[in-house]
Amino acid sequence: MRDRAWVRGRLPHHVGHSFDQPFRAGRITSAVWRRLKKATRPGLSERELVRILQAELAARDAEAAFPPVAGAGISGLFPHAQPGGRRVGRNDRVVFDFGARWRGYCSDLTRVAFTGKKDKELLRRYRCLEEAKAAAEAAAGPGVRAAEVDRAGRQVLERHGLGKSFIHAIGHGVGLSVHERPVLAPGSKDVLAPGMVITIEPGIYLPGWGGLRLEDTFLVTEAGLENLTG
Repeated sequence: MRDRAWVRGRLPHHVGHSFDQPFRAGRITSAVWRRLKKATRPGLSERELVRILQAELAARDAEAAFPPVAGAGISGLFPHAQPGGRRVGRNDRVVFDFGARWRGYCSDLTRVAFTGKKDKELLRRYRCLEEAKAAAEAAAGPGVRAAEVDRAGRQVLERHGLGKSFIHAIGHGVGLSVHERPVLAPGSKDVLAPGMVITIEPGIYLPGWGGLRLEDTFLVTEAGLENLTG
């Protein structure tokens, strides 16, 4: 259970903003994902799915923190895929990357919705991604260099032969903008501190196959991390 008296005044950009904002933004994002997961089915286009997403945000008095990503099938190859007319197929997958902005504060989440069956290789790659995300989360905490968090997740993917398919940083700060410091990337000099809000988002992108990514938004506390979107 978080200590709200401790959180008050320690979040980035806290001046003039309620300390409840990042928590509420995260809860809204999680709720929208649950509805979106149920709504995803064969025949719907990426654009139609984004319209559902935006309607769910609006119903919760929120707006999109950034242009939502909805990449069906091979479109998941592109980390910032623009939703188009591609329709979800049977035994397909859709990568969603979106976040709520609530009273100025952003959140960020990436999930994969599946329709039908998953083949063995898809399951293997997805589990590797889950393992990498868990390793990065375990490495993160106050006083930890952001580059170490990236390294922890990246090493898992390298061990599974997927290192070259991970083409971006493992995370970033979130606040009034969806991309802020700290930067969780190789070579970053940033150090995590209590009160920071960050993402952890390993991804793999394989030409001819597509991509997968998982992401949550976290509050760095004195004890470690608190998942705001999980």
